[in-house]
Amino acid sequence: MRGRRATVSLVLPFLAALVAGCGDRGPSERPVSGAVIVQSVPLPVVGERSRNEQGQAPITSPPDPRAGTGPTPQGALRAFGERFINWDGRDVARVQSELAQDAVDGARSMLLEAARRSAPTLRAHGTSNRGQVRAVARDARGDDSWIVVTRETSDRRDGVYAGLGAQWHLTIATVRRLPSGRWAVSSWDPVS
Repeated sequence: MRGRRATVSLVLPFLAALVAGCGDRGPSERPVSGAVIVQSVPLPVVGERSRNEQGQAPITSPPDPRAGTGPTPQGALRAFGERFINWDGRDVARVQSELAQDAVDGARSMLLEAARRSAPTLRAHGTSNRGQVRAVARDARGDDSWIVVTRETSDRRDGVYAGLGAQWHLTIATVRRLPSGRWAVSSWDPVS
């Protein structure tokens, strides 16, 4: 736990800089304080294995031709993130299953497992989650990772989250281009 706190402590200044100036403008118009603008680089296409942060074996069946959540990597991550963080206990299994249909590789595996294992507990406790994706940016390390920053509020019938307020969360993700030209999330690793 101590290492995780240190990581979060190091990431918080980055997050502050990343989300500063985010308004209701489109993703391509959103200024990011202190960020370096980098030209788009080609990302992996189908046939190349994406990194699997979750450690699950990628599902090798071909994706549904309608799969994918966006025409660009940023669009796919933003759309996926909005759906991933907005649910309640009554519909979380359905949301996770629908997201799995749009995802590939480890993200699909993770979502199918979550729908099977955690959804019943979330439903039983009356848990819900609401939020917004506040920023999507390439990871500065230069690999194929993206950073997705969200601001979320959780609630539970027994009041466990009462008074907690909205919290910032950070997810490391990867995407893959599908034959249709759309982009699909291939790994989704919430780290805070």
